[in-house]
Amino acid sequence: MSGLFDDRRIEVDEQSLHNSRPGDGLSYGQCRVTSFKDDRAVRQVTITVHQLDGLRGTDSRRWPQEFLAAGMVSLGEGLPGVVSASRGWLALPQGCTGRGDFSGPTVVALGMGRAGLDFSSDLAPEDRDALTDALVDPANGVIRSFGCSRSYPDGPRARGARPLWKDSPHHENPHPGAGRPPVRGRSKPPPSPLPQRDGIDPVRVRLPDDPGGQWPAVRDHLLERFGAAIGVDLLDAMLAAGRFVSAGGPVTGREAYAAGRYLWFHRDFAPEEPVPFPVGVVHRDEHLVVADKPHFLATTPRGRHITQTAVARLRRELGLPLLQPAHRLDRLTAGLVLFVVRPEERGAYQTLFRDRLVRKEYEAVAPYDSRLALPRTVRSLVVKERGVIAAREEPGEPNSESRIELLEHRQGLGRYRLLPATGRTHQLRVHMNSLGLPLVHDPVYPVVEAEGAPDDWSRPLQLLARVLEFTDPVTGEPRRFESGLRLSAWPGE
Repeated sequence: MSGLFDDRRIEVDEQSLHNSRPGDGLSYGQCRVTSFKDDRAVRQVTITVHQLDGLRGTDSRRWPQEFLAAGMVSLGEGLPGVVSASRGWLALPQGCTGRGDFSGPTVVALGMGRAGLDFSSDLAPEDRDALTDALVDPANGVIRSFGCSRSYPDGPRARGARPLWKDSPHHENPHPGAGRPPVRGRSKPPPSPLPQRDGIDPVRVRLPDDPGGQWPAVRDHLLERFGAAIGVDLLDAMLAAGRFVSAGGPVTGREAYAAGRYLWFHRDFAPEEPVPFPVGVVHRDEHLVVADKPHFLATTPRGRHITQTAVARLRRELGLPLLQPAHRLDRLTAGLVLFVVRPEERGAYQTLFRDRLVRKEYEAVAPYDSRLALPRTVRSLVVKERGVIAAREEPGEPNSESRIELLEHRQGLGRYRLLPATGRTHQLRVHMNSLGLPLVHDPVYPVVEAEGAPDDWSRPLQLLARVLEFTDPVTGEPRRFESGLRLSAWPGE
């Protein structure tokens, strides 16, 4: 973990997980590691050891989508896993962990984000290597806990020659001489020969080193990498249709395997119900697009929301294929989202949100309580677990802060100004609920409604990101943007 946290102080919270209900996979355990600079939480990593459920439950639908998600690349060094800007997975050897007739492999899953932040930034190569090491370390610990003697190559990626699967000391390597040459810096990947489809980039695959010669042809590697997720028949059909391409054109799969070669393909998107509201544009220039995102529309592709996302729509509608968000707004929340036009400037704008240099103002409609003294500042420890819809408050050092102000009230409802100082997931909704003021039409707080129910367009969550204010890191000018949307539940609006 040192590559992710440097020498900052860290706190570790280990959580034992019960096995999920049948059909939802099996969870062995979870660990959350938070790093601190002075007294401020800076980065948080959640590691889960999870046995996939194979073909019988939700994993057969959810995990293939995420394994083939746009932006995910191979861990490299032949490690059986993938990594993206904020998450990664590494499969454990089934010869060690075992696999039943109806269960899948055991996977170490890692989710990373700076504590208090809701967006995921692109990782620099050195950060991606650190994330890979952060997966390998707990994976080897799990392997040892299963009583197996072998392990994956550990240590910084730049250490060079290591076999894909090595024996621990005092055990003979089953593949003597199967090392690999020292790792050299990779050149920038070539541009994709495939255009975007519906505003979504193609998946890029880099063929990893193959020191043991286990993949004579390209199809052999693709089969091992994707066959369990999408099936052999679909993989062969995609190859036959020319859907895998290289810089030189379509790939048949019969080509000789060549490590370092890049391939691209578009994955199939499940049907999505169109969100029947437009994405407004509040401001547009050569650097930024400030959008008014409607309720129910996700900011970026995730899970079952891929093409019906703000970034995909804006890329299509504005003709800006390189457009990227600088931060993220929850799907059910409406309002302002900042998008960056030039990829080379994205980091500068993301840093504003990371360092809390953006003044954010929200508006909400919730019950009115004359007994509650406002304004007030709410501070608490908000915990959000992967796979659990609702966040919760726990005793402990606060990691979230919100100022709550009452603007006006009538007919039993209040209109509130919410000023978050931090950006925990669902923070404002959790804090309002803790005051006994759950937001109107909130499907999670105080009671989680049935999962999978279709969206009710007539009952949007009454939360609006109304104002973004900051000093532009590129031009130096002060910026202030205000949403043109209004909350439908406020009387008279």
